[in-house]
Amino acid sequence: MSYLAGLLFAVSSCFVLAESTEEWAKREMLVDPYSTGEEVVSEWMGGEWRHKGLRGKYRFVITKSLHANSHKFYIQWLRALEQGDEEVAYSLGVREINMVPSFQLSDVNCVEGDTCRIVQLKATHSEELTSRELRLDLYELGRYNLSF
Repeated sequence: MSYLAGLLFAVSSCFVLAESTEEWAKREMLVDPYSTGEEVVSEWMGGEWRHKGLRGKYRFVITKSLHANSHKFYIQWLRALEQGDEEVAYSLGVREINMVPSFQLSDVNCVEGDTCRIVQLKATHSEELTSRELRLDLYELGRYNLSF
């Protein structure tokens, strides 16, 4: 299988997994930024999500890429448990940023109040040193839209 075909298969597999978030048995296949071997540069919790009777908070994690002087970005949906504890209901890397890590990330903040459905962050290209604002629209469990 060629490299490009393998890459397309991996991306399509991630999409299929994101579509099947109701299958809790697949949670162990989700990306855990704490077990990637990458250094956690920053983490931030905020906002509340609700989906089909479930609820919880978001956790945003920035790690330093192992292969470049750049960062990767992860989103975790933490599910509230009855005892006040939390467990990871869904966790993913933002593929548009992480596939070819080439940005330094900073200034993560919620735009839409307590729900934090809209997140903005600053991305500075590691080589060109140009900056832009990225916007993540979070909806449902394990789903987002990224715009520049």
